[in-house]
Amino acid sequence: MDDRTFKKRCFYVAVTAVATFIALLAIWNLDAILGAAGTVVGKLLHYVSPLIYGFIIAYFINIPAAKLESVLKNRSKEITEKKEHGIRVFAVVLSYVGLVVLIVALLVSIYLMIGGQLSSNTDIQEIVEYIMDYLLNIDFGELNLASNPSVQELFDTAKNWVQDNLLSGISDIGSTVLDIGGAAIIGVISFIISLYFAVDYEKLVARISAVYLNTAGRFSLGRKLYQVVAVFDKTFRQFLRGQFLEAMCVAVMSCIALKIAGVQYFVLIGVIAGICNMIPYVGPWIGAAVAAVVSVLGGGYMTAVWAIVAMIVVQQIDNHLLAPKIVGDSVGLHPVMIMVMLIVGSDIGGLIGILLAVPVAATIKNLFELRKARRDAAFGAVVVESADTSDYDSTDV
Repeated sequence: MDDRTFKKRCFYVAVTAVATFIALLAIWNLDAILGAAGTVVGKLLHYVSPLIYGFIIAYFINIPAAKLESVLKNRSKEITEKKEHGIRVFAVVLSYVGLVVLIVALLVSIYLMIGGQLSSNTDIQEIVEYIMDYLLNIDFGELNLASNPSVQELFDTAKNWVQDNLLSGISDIGSTVLDIGGAAIIGVISFIISLYFAVDYEKLVARISAVYLNTAGRFSLGRKLYQVVAVFDKTFRQFLRGQFLEAMCVAVMSCIALKIAGVQYFVLIGVIAGICNMIPYVGPWIGAAVAAVVSVLGGGYMTAVWAIVAMIVVQQIDNHLLAPKIVGDSVGLHPVMIMVMLIVGSDIGGLIGILLAVPVAATIKNLFELRKARRDAAFGAVVVESADTSDYDSTDV
């Protein structure tokens, strides 16, 4: 063995020993490494979260903005590049304004409904005044509770508990306020970023697609993943259209049901119920809660009961008839499959699971159908190429 070969083997042995030592060291400290990696990933996600949230908001805003942009372009005879960009900006800004106006209108409507009932309701004011007068005019006489040792001990215990937990409570309140403030800042930044993303949404998606196709998209797995995302995007948009149509149906049914129940502001409450119906779990009951509160504050306790019954009936019709049919037709799934997927999604992912269960199932179905269509087309092409039609005479048929 010459010196060169010996040195090469020694080098391989040394590298193997160092690699083995590093691997064992990593295994022994796996918890610490995973913890550090999780911290780094969490920090990175925190820093880029406005970009992620902004893109998600832009994705949803782009749906009405694209429709509005298409309508405006069809009305314009000559469209230059500058004018096309102006139409896009106008459509995006109008979509954002419409969203903000809708949210503010809903909140103001709820405030006016509840506030109006509170201001016109004298029963609650009388109850509050009665309780205050009763507390201010209590005469214990000889049975003064303040001099009772047990009551005094209870007061001392409560005072000590307050003193012991006051500082920690203040610190918790401070941290909660900071967390809320931080979330509000991230929300505002995300909203502003989404505006820029929405204006250049098509170009942004095209650039992301080009970068992906030139990198990971060159491989077979990357192309398949790109196809899955494209099919899911199309299916999810169809799912949102079905949800919007379902929300309008629920709003109309809620208005009729609440009118029959004798609830005031039945039109506003019905619209709120329809819009909130798109929120999984809690959304369908927001309208019922608003109707019940408005009825109770107006003194109509039985009206509140009938309002809840009416909203339950509407939800049963929606859950078992409307939602499976409308959403199923929009994404191409059978109503029974829709109900099964909603149950499975609820068990697996809760709110997010309910929201994504139907689009994911429809995407899988569409991918299988697309693959089958391509295989049938390829098989048909092979059959046509291999068929010998030189001796075929149409008169033989």
